Amino acid sequence: MYFGRLLLLLSFAVLAACQSTGGAIGVSVTKCCAEPGYHTFSSETADMPAFLVPLIKANFDAAFSARGLVLNAEDADLMVVLRYEQENLAAPETPDDFEGHIAPGGNVRYIARIQVEIHDASSGRLVWAGNVQRIHDVDAGEYMHSGKASLAIFNAFTRLLSDFSVPAETY
Repeated sequence: MYFGRLLLLLSFAVLAACQSTGGAIGVSVTKCCAEPGYHTFSSETADMPAFLVPLIKANFDAAFSARGLVLNAEDADLMVVLRYEQENLAAPETPDDFEGHIAPGGNVRYIARIQVEIHDASSGRLVWAGNVQRIHDVDAGEYMHSGKASLAIFNAFTRLLSDFSVPAETY
């Protein structure tokens, strides 16, 4: 029994170490190894709150450009879709006859995940996919996504894309 628990805890520790190194933002590649030869890309967002669009798109575009690909919305080799997903972690509140609340509120806890899908622009075929994710604990009235968060998001996209095949002339 003790050995089983220890093994389970070690497994979670290894997974946590692999998934969330630096900046408390986890990265995970889910479809790997696009063939080299792509040079240009365009990107779009889907299902993303409007206030996140400029932050996520600018940081992804910069991280992908740093790999040697050129942002070109007109005639791109690759089409990137950045899709927002949110997984709520807070337990639902159940009414209690002994409590009275003036208004709903309080802390919100969720996993914010950006799914990155990279498609061959001419065929539409998915050639690479991955995600960045972070657990958020947000108090009422709190606003994050300052310069510090922007840098962490850029670094997470950089880690996520570190194994993406780059154009030959950038070596």
